[in-house]
Parts: sequence; C-alpha cells; structure tokens
Amino acid sequence: MSIAFIAIVAFANHIYKYTHNYINGSYTVLKNSRKVISDNDIYNFMNEIYSNESIENVTKDSLKFRKLMCFSIPHGDSFINLIDELPDTIVNVENKEYLINQLDKKTKLWDKTKLKGFWVLTPSDLKKVDQLEKSNGKDYWTNYKTLYGKGNSSCSIPIFDKNKSVAIIHVERSADYLLANSSIYVYLKRNGRWEYYTQSLLWIS
Repeated sequence: MSIAFIAIVAFANHIYKYTHNYINGSYTVLKNSRKVISDNDIYNFMNEIYSNESIENVTKDSLKFRKLMCFSIPHGDSFINLIDELPDTIVNVENKEYLINQLDKKTKLWDKTKLKGFWVLTPSDLKKVDQLEKSNGKDYWTNYKTLYGKGNSSCSIPIFDKNKSVAIIHVERSADYLLANSSIYVYLKRNGRWEYYTQSLLWIS
C-alpha cells in the first residue's frame, strides 16, 4: 500500500469527519454554526497568489472559477519539519518559533465573500455529484466536471512570520481519480508582492 494512498484515505476521513453533519446544509447554515476565518491578511494573501483577472471578470461563467473546499485543512506536523529546514537567512530562530505557535489542528470555514474568483464548495454541493451519479450512471469525476468544471483545492489557513514577509500554506488538489497532490508552499514578500519560494511535496497520485 503506497504512502500516497494512505494519505488520500486519511484526508478523506478528515473531510468526512468535518462535513458529514452538514451534508444537507447551505453555506449560510455552515457560516452560522462554524468558526469563520476572518483575518484580512489571510484573504489578501489568498487573492494575490491565486489572482486571475480573466477569471474574476467572467462573472457569469462560474465554472471557470477556482474551486475551493469550504473547510480549511488543519495544520499537520509536516509544517514543523518544513519550518525547521528553512534557512536562518529566510526565517530566523525567533520567527520559526512564532510560525510554529500559529499551527492549529482545528478546521475553520472560509468566508466566500472575501475571496475573489473562487467558488467555495460545501458538502451539499458534493452531494449533488453523488445524486447525479445515481441518476445517470456516470462516474463521480465526469459528473463533478459537468457541475463544477475542473478539479478542486483544499487549503490550510496560511501562517505568517512576525513581519508578514514569509507565508506558508498547505494545499491539496484533486482533479480526477489519479490526478491529485498535496504540498506545503512557502512564499516570500518581495517589493510588496508575494513570490513563490519553495515547496515540500507530501504525496502525489
């Protein structure tokens, strides 16, 4: 049994744990019952690194929007390993401790009103895929693409150093049965803009 398969199963169990109670609930129901991510620095970062003006201006074609699962990924121990390995010239010892202290095992809800060019998918949205599969006999991903276009992502809440010049985020991407990956990304703020620095690949299928 591959490490990637084990990771996918573990992640699926996590998603089930935090979504099965809300399978029939709308986004409004979720927002009224779950803790919502509110920090504007987080949304400024997300909107910048995923900015796509051509998508954001196509307001009538939501299939072209980036699909984001509504619940954040909890921070795992892989964050600690990556932070420890970053050069002191990028993140000094004090800032490494500051980053690690932000790690949170709890999942929270993304505020879709603060995200640009995103379609935030809820458990009830994914339930529609299962229902379509039962009615037309086509496989999950064929029906998913019919309803929502290309694949989806799940993201952790990004963490920042004290000066907000370093950001670290975990991203899970799925686009088909054997087209998925999980990585932790590091971004550096240079000349007022976030730039990709490095990543740690956790698994790929």
